[in-house]
Amino acid sequence: MIARLAFDHVLAAAGTLSAAPQILVGLSELLRDPQVELDRVCEQVKLDPALAAAVVRVSNSVMFGFGGRVASVEEAVSRVGLSEVMRLVGVATVGRLVDRALPGHAIRADELRRSLVLHALAAEQLALRCGVEPRLAYTAGLLRAIGIMVLERVMATDGFEVQRFDPESFASYQDWEIAQIGMTHEEAAVIAFEGWRCAPELVEAVRAQAKFVGAHDDSRLAGVINLAGAGLVRAGRALPGDEMFWTLTDAKLASLGLDEPAWTHAMEVAAAMFEKVRGGLF
Repeated sequence: MIARLAFDHVLAAAGTLSAAPQILVGLSELLRDPQVELDRVCEQVKLDPALAAAVVRVSNSVMFGFGGRVASVEEAVSRVGLSEVMRLVGVATVGRLVDRALPGHAIRADELRRSLVLHALAAEQLALRCGVEPRLAYTAGLLRAIGIMVLERVMATDGFEVQRFDPESFASYQDWEIAQIGMTHEEAAVIAFEGWRCAPELVEAVRAQAKFVGAHDDSRLAGVINLAGAGLVRAGRALPGDEMFWTLTDAKLASLGLDEPAWTHAMEVAAAMFEKVRGGLF
């Protein structure tokens, strides 16, 4: 049980993050309706003026290459269409959200941006192949490290004397977090997501992502996040405190109805997409 005082601290720290993650979650929910109007999508993005500006900036980067300057959210969304809008807003969200290094966890900002975007794309591709909602999988992959960012802010503001994460001393971020602050980043993410009234499926998947082994009652969305993480390990973009959990096993693949060739193809598609969008991350 998380102490009430810790809960309050974590929720307050989550409130200092950009509003972009909450808007991305809301956008994911809107896009579940195939008949949603573009005006509603634009209204959702414009709830955060800074995110809206970032969407326009990213839409003018080489990753989309429209061949003409985009001046508004409406124009950007209209040009990419509903099939691409999550990727456009997702890249802008990462740019807004990951605005600093995470010194306790020893993660550079650029390193985290790349890792999260590739994770989201890999999760989306796996979801398309195993019957999981792809936009929800993309959102989960992109936001799976929210708890790490929240804990960094708690440690920075509450006077913790933090020993920097060292993979030779701790097997995982979770082991280090328990030693330093008494809470894992999954627990912190759950507090943030529940405070933002995220879908229970997303909350449970983030809670269980590292524990997925392919058992009958495991969350399928958690499995998608976990096996997408295995793709990050293969690509050399996994964060060091995560690697022990991102393993590729027959049990995990079978629980999602996949085999290794299908997983490999999904990772190759995600890697190719990543190369197209990575230029919009800065």
